[in-house]
Amino acid sequence: MNQYESAIVSVGSILENFDHDKLFPVYGFGGIPWYNRAAGVSHCFNLTGVDNPCVYGTHGILQAYKNSFLNGTGLYGPTMFSYFLEILINDIESRQPVNEYTVILIITDGAIHDMEKTKD
Repeated sequence: MNQYESAIVSVGSILENFDHDKLFPVYGFGGIPWYNRAAGVSHCFNLTGVDNPCVYGTHGILQAYKNSFLNGTGLYGPTMFSYFLEILINDIESRQPVNEYTVILIITDGAIHDMEKTKD
């Protein structure tokens, strides 16, 4: 496993024990997704390539990550987090209020090109 895959397994195997349905939405950023190359670089795209971004368990997260690259998703900069976070926050806020936590795990090489906007 590469370092990203190790991080997915290490964190995912802990977090999935606290999730009742073990369904996790999985997104990518800063890439050209295999299923929509014509659109160019996307700063938030569904790794599964279907309407539903959810996968089951840590194994599902790891498979979505691996399959995305096997299918031809390419990584491209710059890394912009603000758009990605805005979409996720809007999705979380649109859900019916329930007593639950949301954990967002972002795995990146560390280069963030919109740091001020991301902090805002």
